[in-house]
Amino acid sequence: SPIEKIVELSINSADNVQTQDEEISQVVEVNANKQKEDALPKQEEEEEDDDAPKVIKVTFKTISNSRFVLDILSTDTVLNIKQMLPDLVGIPLQLIRLRVDGNQLANNHTLDEYNIQNESVISVLPYMGPGG
Repeated sequence: SPIEKIVELSINSADNVQTQDEEISQVVEVNANKQKEDALPKQEEEEEDDDAPKVIKVTFKTISNSRFVLDILSTDTVLNIKQMLPDLVGIPLQLIRLRVDGNQLANNHTLDEYNIQNESVISVLPYMGPGG
């Protein structure tokens, strides 16, 4: 069934029939375009940005084999992560070492730089001194 719409059009007494006809055509065309736009699927206004920081769940494993999970940002630095840990692991900040797959993580690098993702496991170790 056709959709009926009421359109108000102001007509000036000086307008001739052709001018009025053109104005009506413009209104009808605008309405037709609006209906087409309304029929199109809406695009998400906020598309996911691949460069945006992601919250990831990372498992931390201590030397005593206890484990805990933290939600952290993929853009956090290793130092930021270490600052969250002293109360959780009982190791002073300056002695905390983090390792992934046997590789020690440097304080100034981010989790993204080490390709640490959701469900990664990071080992938390105390610094034992040279050769320790």
